[in-house]
Amino acid sequence: TMNPKTPRFASSKVIVVANHKGGSGKTTLVVNLAVALMRAGMSVAAVDADASQESLTHYMQNRDVWARRRGTALPVPMHETLGYAHPEETTAHALRRIDELAAGFDVVVIDTAGHDDPLNRSIHERADVLVTPLNDSFVDLDVLAAFDPETLAIAKIGKYGKMVQDLREARRAADRTDLEWIVVRNRLSA
Repeated sequence: TMNPKTPRFASSKVIVVANHKGGSGKTTLVVNLAVALMRAGMSVAAVDADASQESLTHYMQNRDVWARRRGTALPVPMHETLGYAHPEETTAHALRRIDELAAGFDVVVIDTAGHDDPLNRSIHERADVLVTPLNDSFVDLDVLAAFDPETLAIAKIGKYGKMVQDLREARRAADRTDLEWIVVRNRLSA
């Protein structure tokens, strides 16, 4: 029997929240996931891999300041931003740092940029679990697949869906564990 406090992916070290479409709710999902895992008793590192926006970094700083000013104990995971000072060095450095964090924490939750680049692809390759938030619209769904407007049958796989499909096939070919991919409908109306 599974402990109700243990997430389904309790053995996973690296959870990557990603979508190549901006505005899908990645950062909000990372924050809620990190806090929920901490409340479940896990040690969590939250990584902001979107240095151009630093949304997760700002959110964590604001959460910490708000809690201190009010004398309230809020769970705030260890947080780190991966930099882009030297793009040719960034990917190797970032992957080493992710491995170091995975060795020291139960879970590393990573917020990624809303675009495709070598760092983002490499982070996808490090994932044990990939979580892709989507808003409830065909515009968001289009990154995964294009649908026939009448039958709603898949007409073709979208660019992001193809990238994840290729990544999963490469892992299987290398006899690595399969990537668990969870697609989450986000921002639903009440």
